[in-house]
Amino acid sequence: MAEGEIDNITMEQYLALTRGNQVSGVVKPEIGGNVSFEIKIQFMQELREDTFSGNKNDDAHEHVERVLDIVSLFNIPEVSHDAVMLRIFPITLTRAAKRWVDRLPPGTVDFWDLLKKAFIQRYRAPSKTAKQLEEIRNFKQEGDETLYQA
Repeated sequence: MAEGEIDNITMEQYLALTRGNQVSGVVKPEIGGNVSFEIKIQFMQELREDTFSGNKNDDAHEHVERVLDIVSLFNIPEVSHDAVMLRIFPITLTRAAKRWVDRLPPGTVDFWDLLKKAFIQRYRAPSKTAKQLEEIRNFKQEGDETLYQA
């Protein structure tokens, strides 16, 4: 299929072309009924334009927000947010990040929040981690404060 020949492609068709028959760690919730899950090619191009590779300059939080912004433009009635995000998010990853998601144990991620948390934990910028550790090290409870107040 040449890129110019198609206007729409189903997510399953795209994944079949890019991944083969590999078993995924990310479970895609069933989309029941006669619902057609298609992503217009312009959205697919936008999602693939600024991918996340997992290098030290990539910001995991920014990437998640960017993908959510693009997905918010989709109009897919009767399809859950989990079903959309678990299909979309993995295609926005390349290199080390793609290998990471592809190597998740089969069937372990079945909710978007779980994938998002695992992704951010795995690719949290070292500077953010260092900043949080510094805040913990500098924590001080004043004599007149309760732990909760501190």
